[in-house]
Amino acid sequence: MLRLSDIRIGTKLAVASGLGVILVAGMVGSQLWSDQKIKAAHEAAKRQVTIELNAINAKAAGRGMMIGVRDMRLAEKAEQVNAAAESIEARYRSLAQFADKMLELVTVAANRTRVETLKADAGKYSSFYAEFGAVLKEGLGEDFANRDKLAKLLRFASSTTDTVSVSFADYKARMKEGQ
Repeated sequence: MLRLSDIRIGTKLAVASGLGVILVAGMVGSQLWSDQKIKAAHEAAKRQVTIELNAINAKAAGRGMMIGVRDMRLAEKAEQVNAAAESIEARYRSLAQFADKMLELVTVAANRTRVETLKADAGKYSSFYAEFGAVLKEGLGEDFANRDKLAKLLRFASSTTDTVSVSFADYKARMKEGQ
């Protein structure tokens, strides 16, 4: 049987040094592995905070759209209708941007469905023009005094997106040279 006292001191030191090197290598490997886990957890937390901020901003934009619809219903003058319509459109664009950002970051299927539903519901509010656009267009032929004001309120289907209606000025701004 081999006893520890029978082994030479140089051999003992070599074995102890080898074990020390293995221990240090293990500690370095463990630290690297832990750092990767910490980075992944940090990225997940950062992604979650971004989703939360986008959700809060989307909620605020949705409430702004509701206020815009209320203002449009209560409007007595063409300027008020125009301001409400612009507010609804701007808030819808904002909500759609926040929803798109959330869709890029969301990984859970149920949350993805919620964000898609949010975007679809916002489209319903934005489709207010689909219901009342014809009435506004009739006003162009009947109310010559407010014709220019009503023309600014009109929205048209866009060739770049099937969900957002755009004003004629926005449509013209996107046209290419010579078109």
